[in-house]
Amino acid sequence: MKQDASHHQRTPGFARHDVATAPAPEDADVQVTPPATLTAAEMATPEEGQTYTHGPNVPEELVPKVGMFFDSEEEAYELFRKYAEKAGFPIKWDGAKGTVRDISCSMSGHWPYFKPGQQRVRNKFSKKTGCKVHMKLKDVETDGEEYSGKVMIEQVCTEHNHPLAKKHRGW
Repeated sequence: MKQDASHHQRTPGFARHDVATAPAPEDADVQVTPPATLTAAEMATPEEGQTYTHGPNVPEELVPKVGMFFDSEEEAYELFRKYAEKAGFPIKWDGAKGTVRDISCSMSGHWPYFKPGQQRVRNKFSKKTGCKVHMKLKDVETDGEEYSGKVMIEQVCTEHNHPLAKKHRGW
C-alpha cells in the first residue's frame, strides 16, 4: 500500500522515527513526550533546600491562613487563585479524601518515570518539581448539618521549591 508523502510530516526539531523500518532496541528506554511551553525557571531543576515565597506585591488579605472560613469550595479556590496569580504560580485541584480537598501548586508531585535511588535527570517537558505548596480545605459542620457546603483552611504551605514567575502568564 502506497502512502501519500504528506502523511509523514516532520515536526521542527524532532527526527522522524518509523517503527516499522527502525525498531528501537529491546533494552532502550524509549519515551515519547510532546513538546511543552515552559519558561527557563520551570525548566531548571530546583536547588535542594532552596525555598521561594510570595513577594511584598501580594496583599495580606490574599495570603491564605489556617482557620479562614468560606461559604463554598469555589470561594476558597478563588482566593487561592488570586493569591497564586499575584505570587506568580499556577494552581490545580489536587484530590479529595472524604471531607478534605487539596488545591496545590501545579508543580507539585513528581514525574512518574523518576525512580527513587537513581540519579535524577530532570525531564525538561515536565513542570513537576515536588513543590509542597498547597491549601487543604475541610468541610465545616454548622448547626448539626453534616454537609453545609462551607469549608475552612485546615492546612496551608506557601514555600515553593522553585522560582516564581515575575509576571502573570495567563494560567
